[in-house]
Amino acid sequence: MEAFADLARAAATLSELGALLRLLRRRHGRSYPGGPLTYRELAVKLGSSHGIIGEYLAGNVLPPVDRLDALVIILGGTPAERWALADLRDGIEDARRRIRSAA
Repeated sequence: MEAFADLARAAATLSELGALLRLLRRRHGRSYPGGPLTYRELAVKLGSSHGIIGEYLAGNVLPPVDRLDALVIILGGTPAERWALADLRDGIEDARRRIRSAA
């Protein structure tokens, strides 16, 4: 879905990353029997807690690189979407580093 990758490339904040992950989850749910994967189902597939999945999707916690990639794969993200979300994640991390070093 090229439009999704475009949205990811235009985003810049953690809350936008969370919104994009929720969008990906909803999109995946349309093709998944029974609707979107629950946070518990995602947690089992990711090998994590459902609470941290909720934090990632709420845009409260920046997922580590490997967790984000695995989550996007689980949610059926295309290679272009994976790349765009990884770039967004790296941009958020870089911005945090610049703020910390300026403080």
